[in-house]
Amino acid sequence: MKMEINDNSEKLHHATFYIKTEIGLLENFGKKIKDISNLDVGESIELCNN
Repeated sequence: MKMEINDNSEKLHHATFYIKTEIGLLENFGKKIKDISNLDVGESIELCNN
């Protein structure tokens, strides 16, 4: 998975990592990860509820 923060034209803020999981859990992760952009400073979301 590659993630970028679209905060400038140089695209300096990015991360790449591998995820080994089931497809349904990955879909859940994808739905929740986009919620990060809606958070205020100090708020959090739960990506996994095991």
